[in-house]
Amino acid sequence: MFEVARARRRRDTDVDPARGARLDAARARGALAVRRRRQGDRFWPLGAPGTRSLKRFLIDRKVPRDERASTPVVTLDDQPVWIVGHRIDERFKVTPTTDTVLELQVRAAAGEKGM
Repeated sequence: MFEVARARRRRDTDVDPARGARLDAARARGALAVRRRRQGDRFWPLGAPGTRSLKRFLIDRKVPRDERASTPVVTLDDQPVWIVGHRIDERFKVTPTTDTVLELQVRAAAGEKGM
């Protein structure tokens, strides 16, 4: 199950990418959704020099094929912004000029294991 916290003023705490993500709320405007990876998905991994296909990103991180197919992807207007358990998109990172942070958290739903 996913939760979206209300946007709040910038805080200087790190977030475990397996459990949550912090995005610049001013840049993260649009419809948020959660889905599985789709053929052709691209995103800009935080800290990388440019965009990559989501498939290549997960292969390079040595994610097993069956897990790649079931990795949750948080999208903003259908564009990946957070690969749950891995990384956010560089374009949505919190910077020193970020005023408001959008915090996303994942937790196991009742009866689910993991997360």
